[in-house]
Amino acid sequence: MGTERNSEISRRKFLAWTLCLIINPDLRTPAGIEYSKLVEKSGNFEKDRVYTLLSEIPVMPTEYVLPAGRVMDISEGELVSAFKDLVTTTDTNLYSSSDGMDSSSYFVSHQVNLDPKLYGGKLHFGEDMVTTDEHKKNTIFCNPIRARLVGRVDIRRLSPGTGIFRAIDKYGQDLDVNLGEKKCGVFMLYGHLVQLKNSQQVGTNVEVKAPIGDITSDSQIGASSGPHCHVEMKLIPVERLNGEKSIQQILLEDEYGGVDKNITVDTTFIWKFLPGDLRAKIGIAPEVFEYTKSILSKRRHYGA
Repeated sequence: MGTERNSEISRRKFLAWTLCLIINPDLRTPAGIEYSKLVEKSGNFEKDRVYTLLSEIPVMPTEYVLPAGRVMDISEGELVSAFKDLVTTTDTNLYSSSDGMDSSSYFVSHQVNLDPKLYGGKLHFGEDMVTTDEHKKNTIFCNPIRARLVGRVDIRRLSPGTGIFRAIDKYGQDLDVNLGEKKCGVFMLYGHLVQLKNSQQVGTNVEVKAPIGDITSDSQIGASSGPHCHVEMKLIPVERLNGEKSIQQILLEDEYGGVDKNITVDTTFIWKFLPGDLRAKIGIAPEVFEYTKSILSKRRHYGA
């Protein structure tokens, strides 16, 4: 009798909770969140902090010029405004086991570097994200940005079959952003991943946390980071997207021409707002990250 009564109570609780979810969808726990809400939730918004853009296109005032293009600064306030409708992960658990039953966080083994004056060394167009699972069972990289798979490209520095994903908003529409007077599509490149069996087909919307590739089977894992996923954001002007060239041709022009005809973005402005240790999330020591607290502090560092 008691068992039946407990079962009925559990059933009523389940039905009540289901009704709550129907009435108030905000109670659901989605895999992703709109970027503007992630920023607000973090309580860590710094309007004047600066991030780097690299391109031959002068969308922002130029700090200095490299063979690959102009090094430009953009503020956190401008980026949050431009990317407010981006749908992103809520946490750093971007690696899972092959059966999806376990997950682990990432850490950045090689930071993005679009400003050699600030960070020294060679340009590095994205973050190398490594699994924190010491047993290396969680090696399936999961999608951090809601997007549509638009194709694959054989970029030499990122390994063959690099996935090209175009960011979409919560309604499934292409996400375009305005930088200066330039309207651009937002694309994510994920390098050093091997496609999974039954992986997404071109044209498929790929939700946040969906598995997109394995890091342990790639023979071209990069120079020194070991197995990892290279995560890179490219903004491509819509006039280029509307031209006769394919997305692969547009991306390969940068690869073999040596000049960034698109716009490479320092995606630290996304990962910074995830919970967890700053150094692990962005690969930059907190004391060094402080150099970018404002344009003035960055220029003071240049002159140091």
